[in-house]
Amino acid sequence: MATTTNSARRWVALVAGASLAIPGVGLAGAASAAPVQPVTGDETSAGNQALEPTATAIVSGTVTDGSGYGFPLYAEVSVQGTSLSTYTDPVTGAYSVELPSEGTYTLEVVAQYPGYTTPSVELEVTGDLTEDITVPVDVAACVAPGYEFVVEGVTETFDAEVLPDGWAVVDHEGSGQVWQFDDPGDRGNLTGGAGGFAIQDSDEHGSGGIQDTSLVSPSVDMSDLTNPVVGFKQDYRPLGDNADVEVSVDGGATWETVLAQTAAARGPREDVVPLPMAAGASDVQVRFHHYNVDWDWWWQVDDVFLGNRDCVPAGDGGYVVGNVYSGDDGVVGADVLNLDHDDQAATTTATPTDANLDDGFYWIFSGTPGTNSFEASAAQHGAVVEDVTVTHGEAVRQDFALTSGHIEVDPAEVEHTQETDTTKTTELTVSNTGEVDATVTLRETEGEVDPASAGEGAPVITNELETSVAAAGARGAGSVPAAHDTNDVWEDLANYPRVVMDSRVVNLDGVYYSISGTDGTAAFPDVNKLDGVTGAWEAVAPLPEAASATNAVATSDTIVVSGGWLGAGVSTSTHLYDPATDTWTGGAAAPLARSAAGVALLDGVMYVVGGCTTSACTPMSNSVMAYDIAGDSWETLGNYPVNAAFLACGIAADELVCSGGNGGAATAASYAYDVSADTWSPIADAPADHWAANYATANDLLVVSGGVQGPGVTNNTFAWNGEEWIADVPNPTHAVYRGGMACGIGKVGGSSGGFTPTVNVEQLPGWDCPVTTLVDVPWLTADPMELTIPAGGSATVAVTTDSTGLAYGTYTAGLELVTDTPQEPIAVPVTMEVAPAVGVIEISPTSVSHEVEFGGSDSTDVAFANTGDAGAEVSLAPAEETAWLSIDPDAFSVDAGASVNVAVGTDATGLEAGTYSAAIEVTTDTGQDLADISVTMVVAEEATPPIEIERVQGADRYGTAVAVSQAHDAGVPLVILTTGADYPDALTGSALAASEDIPVLLTRPDHLPQVTAGELDRLQPERVIVLGGPTAISDEVVDTAGAAAGVTPERLFGDNRYETAAEVAAAFGTFGPASGEVFVASGTEYADALTAAARAGMLDSPVLLVRGDRVPAATAAALDALNPSQITVLGGPERIDDSVVERLADWAPVERLFGEDRYHTAQVLAQEWGAVDTVYLTSGQDWPDALAGSARAGSQEVPMLLTRQDLLPAITGTALVDLGVDHVVVLGGDQAVSEDVLDQIRALPRD
Repeated sequence: MATTTNSARRWVALVAGASLAIPGVGLAGAASAAPVQPVTGDETSAGNQALEPTATAIVSGTVTDGSGYGFPLYAEVSVQGTSLSTYTDPVTGAYSVELPSEGTYTLEVVAQYPGYTTPSVELEVTGDLTEDITVPVDVAACVAPGYEFVVEGVTETFDAEVLPDGWAVVDHEGSGQVWQFDDPGDRGNLTGGAGGFAIQDSDEHGSGGIQDTSLVSPSVDMSDLTNPVVGFKQDYRPLGDNADVEVSVDGGATWETVLAQTAAARGPREDVVPLPMAAGASDVQVRFHHYNVDWDWWWQVDDVFLGNRDCVPAGDGGYVVGNVYSGDDGVVGADVLNLDHDDQAATTTATPTDANLDDGFYWIFSGTPGTNSFEASAAQHGAVVEDVTVTHGEAVRQDFALTSGHIEVDPAEVEHTQETDTTKTTELTVSNTGEVDATVTLRETEGEVDPASAGEGAPVITNELETSVAAAGARGAGSVPAAHDTNDVWEDLANYPRVVMDSRVVNLDGVYYSISGTDGTAAFPDVNKLDGVTGAWEAVAPLPEAASATNAVATSDTIVVSGGWLGAGVSTSTHLYDPATDTWTGGAAAPLARSAAGVALLDGVMYVVGGCTTSACTPMSNSVMAYDIAGDSWETLGNYPVNAAFLACGIAADELVCSGGNGGAATAASYAYDVSADTWSPIADAPADHWAANYATANDLLVVSGGVQGPGVTNNTFAWNGEEWIADVPNPTHAVYRGGMACGIGKVGGSSGGFTPTVNVEQLPGWDCPVTTLVDVPWLTADPMELTIPAGGSATVAVTTDSTGLAYGTYTAGLELVTDTPQEPIAVPVTMEVAPAVGVIEISPTSVSHEVEFGGSDSTDVAFANTGDAGAEVSLAPAEETAWLSIDPDAFSVDAGASVNVAVGTDATGLEAGTYSAAIEVTTDTGQDLADISVTMVVAEEATPPIEIERVQGADRYGTAVAVSQAHDAGVPLVILTTGADYPDALTGSALAASEDIPVLLTRPDHLPQVTAGELDRLQPERVIVLGGPTAISDEVVDTAGAAAGVTPERLFGDNRYETAAEVAAAFGTFGPASGEVFVASGTEYADALTAAARAGMLDSPVLLVRGDRVPAATAAALDALNPSQITVLGGPERIDDSVVERLADWAPVERLFGEDRYHTAQVLAQEWGAVDTVYLTSGQDWPDALAGSARAGSQEVPMLLTRQDLLPAITGTALVDLGVDHVVVLGGDQAVSEDVLDQIRALPRD
């Protein structure tokens, strides 16, 4: 017992009750065995078998011509006894196949070019190896491209009509009835030769005659010949006799048969028989021996050749191979032609079994080496010419890329709504996006028709009777119509004039034609049509030949019939019937003889699928032929997936489909054909296996009725709609197989079983034929109907619908654009809805989305456009009460063709941050079901306001100091007056002013500014301290200041800035309690001291000055007097040397504060405050504004930061953010701190 796995790696075996072990072995795995559960009667056991992968080896090489040219061959290389096969590269001849190692294999090579032998090579495979294979031509046939016979010898034509010299006739029977040369029976030369011939005419000798006779040639010396042959033309019509060709190499002493014939070899034909035994012989004779003959037919012989015939290269040459493409797809059926030598031509084919070679492959042997111009062309494409260099003994590749037009249509469908008695037009834009001009023809199509039936039809009948696939059986009487149950769907029509099966029925313009057929014994040519008026059958011109099971279709004006069973064999004839003249004419012969095939008509082409090849039907075929009716031409297409006859074919959803059939057994397998790709794809199996069913295309369905299904002949009916099988199609009354059926639906004859034809005719009304004539839809026009569009261009087609005189309702039709491109016809559905005039409201936008600030609002206009033909009333309302949503207006009228804008507003007042949604319901009197308008409002988080900025400034530095002073009320205890011309005296005074919360005013050295005098007059201070001696501020200025203030000013100064600072520091103990901390800054750099003044003043600490490299004596004396507990040094080592810090440590612990620059140092000092609300900001590029500002900042216990005039330093911005500042007091005007800097402050992030 043995079994094999299927494609899903499953296996099944039927065994008697026993335990079963499964040895797994195959090319892909090593043998092993696994036990399965014991199996007893009527039980099933399952088991899996895992195979161990075996080591493999690669066998590779080349396949080349072995008879002279040596060029690479395109060939199939298969492994005998396995399913493994591959193909060579057509250009190099290279192949490669992977085999399990450690084995012996036989490679079989089948060249894909004609005329070659099929060699096999046995290999012992132990590892990777190279095996080059040469393939000889078939020298007997010598039909390999590029090869020809070279003949050397003699020929006898028998034209003298007497026994030629040297020839002999031998009468072995002694009856006197022998070979003759004058055609006694007037048969004529049937061999294909001309003039006289030799004949042994047994029929002419008549009854009782017996013949055994030979026609013997003269002796021929073949001692120098290497490939001797005997060639001759013949017509042999046997009837149980023998016709042998024999050779003698010993002068006739002995004879050897080289050709023995008992089957018919009818002429015209020519046979060539090799005589290898005669090579080198000097006395060779040939005889034609006719024996065992007693009143049989005849044997004719003519043009006998004796001599040498070699098959050799005809000259230099090589192959041109390649593919023809359209885009990425290979084009099957394209023509490739050598324009310089039109005998070098090929038609491209599909390559379904070669995975490495695209479809659209061609090969041409070219006997003209050098440059040749080759042209590739195909229907619906532009031709392409390429120069190809043909190389002797090689194969060269030349691919062709064909171009074509490509049509696109916009819009894809036309939908009109209009009042009655109006027209409406839409312009279609038809564009050609291809590379060549395209012609487009428009045709109208009717709307869809829904299949309708009035009942279920007859119950299913299945008669288990004998059936046959053969052409005929024993003669019988046929079948008389039997009584049957009433069928309320299928209707009986007039009986056919005679019993019939294997007829072909077509529907031409509503008239049924039944074409030829058989009575079960012999075919007949009768053709009858069913008269639609009288309901009777009427004979028309018979088919030119008596044939049954033909292949037939009907167009709008022609019936096409091909093939069918004849008295002996199968026909290839094509016949065309013109009903207008009741005449038949001949068409091009089919390339293959087929009967009982599946037949369908698609786009003017008759497809003939599968069929019987002999009168016994077997072997069934898988061929596919296509007949272009308008062009009267046939082509052979890619094979059907299975061998089958009596299959059902038709058109469903614009697609060719075939189903069922008998290929030795019935099948339900069904397939759809892709015309452009020339490929078949499986679709769902039919509801039952079936063959010899009655079938037709109707209502865009393939309808399959009756035939042999399962165990017998049935009336069960089903249909394919392009997506699925429909099982509830009404059944006919009569169960028959091998009947004829056409759309309409009309069913004629058929056999009830075996060869028992019937006369029954019945019809299923309402199942209509596909449209084969142009349709004129009365309410639809398109202009123009024909147009040519250049590559890259476009054109418009006006599509107009006219509702004149039409009732209200929906009308459907379509336009079909037929092009001369590879595209299928393009369908454009057209719908016209005829309705009373109404308004049609279109809303834009249909959703509103607002993003608003905290407490903000927004509004969007929503347009309500009336695209209808009448006015409309619209009302709007929130789906739910929504306080934040407003609609204005919420009710309005819209005239036809007009538009109204509605303001849809949102208001976040009083709402928290978040997302709010609502919907506006739309109500109209148009009957439209309009969707709600969605409204979304996103309320942002409440924004943190930017830093508040206050600018304090005057016309100049004196005015700015006064502006700062304005914060003090009159009657202050003290005012410090210092020079505005230099900073040293004022540096430490600012700290004192900050500590005492008193103003600092500036003066010119020799003149008291009016603004300063005015402020002294306003303040009326109790005291005025002037910082600096007479060289810094003149006595006149002091006197003027005292007069303005109403007091006598006091001077506080030293000989230099260091002494002045020490004097000011000493004053801290005079005006109020001093802290134990002292701030120390550079006396040569104002910036650090100014920013330190605010901090020092806040802490009631003085500011002393040092040189960069030492502590001045005045400073040291001040430190002795102050006896500080803490010293804070402002500035880095580049300003105050570390040695100075070390010296200062003699008085108290020292902390140094500094940054990378003055801005950074100010930021470092500001961090000492921690979080503050207010910061003073002054220029870090000049000192005057800071003198009064630092005093005010210190008195308010807030820091002071520095900025550039036109750019806020990053470190200053960071300080403002880190300190959490809400308020910045900017000292000075735009010339000190620009508005850009203020904008940069406002843009700082806020927590």
